[in-house]
Amino acid sequence: MLKRLAMLFFAAAAVAAASPALAQHFAQAQGVAAQSYMSYADVSLTAAAAAVQVLAANSGRVTAVCQNTGTANTARIGDASVGANRGTVLYANGAGVTFDVTGALYAYSASGTTINCAEVVRP
Repeated sequence: MLKRLAMLFFAAAAVAAASPALAQHFAQAQGVAAQSYMSYADVSLTAAAAAVQVLAANSGRVTAVCQNTGTANTARIGDASVGANRGTVLYANGAGVTFDVTGALYAYSASGTTINCAEVVRP
């Protein structure tokens, strides 16, 4: 009985977590539109260099996915002003984040690392 209750609770939590994103897509009349996943090559970030554009602006983008594939150093992801103390932190060894934005994304690393970004787009 407890196992079934736990499974029901988990399923309800999963639906609740997905609801805001799903509601956003339906509000934009995109609920059942075709989507494609676009993957790109890794980007090496030089230590303390200027921010690097990792995804260009794309009005067809639904979601951007970025992951720190480096093994030791953190990176930050954000707009063109991303830097040592600005932007979303990505820790080493696979930390990732998603953004529901259409603007360009930039990355910065104080110590140097490698990141990968991909995007889900609508044709």
